[in-house]
Formats: sequence, C-alpha cells, structure tokens
Amino acid sequence: MYNIQELRDEIDNIDKEIAKLMEKRMKIVKKIALYKKSKDMPFLDTKREKEVINKNLDYVNNKEFSPYIAGIFERIMDESKKYQHCFIKYKSLYGLLGEKLVHSLSPEIHEHIFKEKSINGYYEILELKKEEIKEVLNELDKLRFKGINVTIPYKVDIMQYVDEISKEAREIGAVNTVKFCNGKSIGYNTDYFGFKKVLKKWSIDVEGKNAVILGSGGAASMVYYCLLKEGVYNITIVTRNREAVNKKGTFPRANIVEYKNLNQLKDELRDEYIIVNTTPCGMYPNIEESPVPREFLSNFKWAVDLIYNPKETVFLKYAREEGIKYVNGLYMLAAQAVAAEEIWNEIKIEEGLIDEIYEVLKEKL
Repeated sequence: MYNIQELRDEIDNIDKEIAKLMEKRMKIVKKIALYKKSKDMPFLDTKREKEVINKNLDYVNNKEFSPYIAGIFERIMDESKKYQHCFIKYKSLYGLLGEKLVHSLSPEIHEHIFKEKSINGYYEILELKKEEIKEVLNELDKLRFKGINVTIPYKVDIMQYVDEISKEAREIGAVNTVKFCNGKSIGYNTDYFGFKKVLKKWSIDVEGKNAVILGSGGAASMVYYCLLKEGVYNITIVTRNREAVNKKGTFPRANIVEYKNLNQLKDELRDEYIIVNTTPCGMYPNIEESPVPREFLSNFKWAVDLIYNPKETVFLKYAREEGIKYVNGLYMLAAQAVAAEEIWNEIKIEEGLIDEIYEVLKEKL
C-alpha cells in the first residue's frame, strides 16, 4: 500500500530539483535574449521551439506521458518568451554588478526613476564571480547596456577593467558607476554624490570637526574624500591591518588605528563629531554584530551607517541608546542612483525625486 506522505515528500524533492534546473535554464534564456538584442535577431523562432519539444520527447520512455510533457514544455517556452521580451522591448539596459545581490533595492529604485522620467529601460541584476568581471564588462557594451552600478566587493577591482576613470573616482580609488559610450567604459563614483546629499539632508556640518571612519575599503575611501572636501579637521581610520593600509597610501592625511586598539583610541577621542561605518558588519547575515561596542559611541554627535538593510543596525541601535543622532544608508542609496541615471542618460533630475524614492523605500524596510 502506498504511503501518501512519502509520495508527496518524493514529489517535493523532485520539484526542488526542477526549480533549480529551471532557474539555471532561465539564466541561459536571458543570455540568449541579450544576444538577440545585440544582433537585432528576430524575437520568435517557432521552428526552433518545435525542435526543442520534439527532441525532449525522445527522452521520454513511457509514451503515455508524452502529450502531458509536451504541454509542460510548451508552457516553459511561453514563459521563456515572456522573460526574453523583458529585454527585447526595452531601448536601454542597465544593471547592478556585484557578488551577492539577492536583497538589493537597486532594481526597484531605478524602475521608479524610469517611470518618473519616461525612460524606456530595464535594470538587471548581474551576480558575478571576481574572475568573470573582465569578460562580462567587455560584453555589456555590445549588448547595448548604457551603464551599470557596481557594489561590494568589486568597487576597487572594477577600476582595472574600465577604459577611463573620472577625476573624483580616481582620487577616491573606487568606482560604483560605469557608463558605456562610443565603445568605451567610463568609471564614476556616485556614492560620493550620495554621501554629500546625506550630509546636506540632515544638516551634518563637518567643517572644522573631527571624524572617525570604520573600515578602509572603497566605501571608506569615498567617505574620506567627501569629508575632506567638506572641510573636516581631522579623520581617524579604524581598520584591521594598519600596516597594509599605510602601504596603500589611500588615506594620506588620516590617523590610522587598528580595532584591537579601540580602548586606547576611546580614551584619546574628545568631543568627536561624526563616526561613519563603511564596513559590511551588521549587514545580513551578520545582523547581530556591530563594528564597535556601544560605549565607544559616547563621544560622538552623529553616527552614520552606510548599510540600509536592516533599517537599524546594531551600530545604529547603540547610537540611539546613547542619545546620538543617526542615519542609515538608504538616502545615500537613492541619491547615488539618481546621480547614476543623470550620467547614463545625460539628463538633470530634480532633487525632489530623491526624497520621493527615499520615502517609498523607507516604508518597505
């Protein structure tokens, strides 16, 4: 006698494998769609569809199932065509290049901008391994991408593969936006623009003040550059490896200290104004962590975390509990996206759109 639960469990396991294979198949479908777009090839290929279905029916041993399996493959073809049409119908393609992008809000932000500015565009997620960056970057322009954003951990790595780098991105030492134009790729740093907007929005006046930056990567370089431009008096960089940071020479005017010396540093800090977390500490999946202990924040007036998800990291929770003004990275995310669209499409976008996007996203987090 059959055990119904065992049979259902067996189907669940099969469905799990089918879902994985379908995801893999759709990734290939996307590549085909982009290739067709780049070559102006016809969207529909009815002959090819029939060949695929008939070929796969040859693999079916029990012919009793053939008409039903044929129906399944017809539905797969229909859904694949719908997905391909997402790429074919849009005039311009854009994307986000990174390592793990499941929780990114960038597609939603750019879709909002497309709608408001009547841009016929599609924003795609591009999850890549480090060794794939060079090859993919070379192909994107051919596939009619107008531009991409770049997120951690590739903001520094991408610099060696673009043809040109803007002045601010070169000085910062990190690129988070790439524009494809006339066969060239040009790197920019719109995070800088976004962080400046955060300072302006919350009236964070750093001129003549002291600042501490947690981290020493591309995001830290951007914050360091921005704070210097805004007239900060003194900057301390907190990192894991002081010697390595000094060798890079990324922060020539900063005091470099290591996390292991935080207790000593806390005693040295007096009336510090702003502390900025540029590390991924506190981001999913390590949402219970903070780059510094709560008591370290007591000397500051402002705490800024570039992380936006979760909305309140442990770092910002400590700031709130210490009575310190604080802000996360959501507004910066919206502002840098607007700056990227201005670069890609050579347009000027009203500042009010940043606030509009920010309010929409804030309600969803």
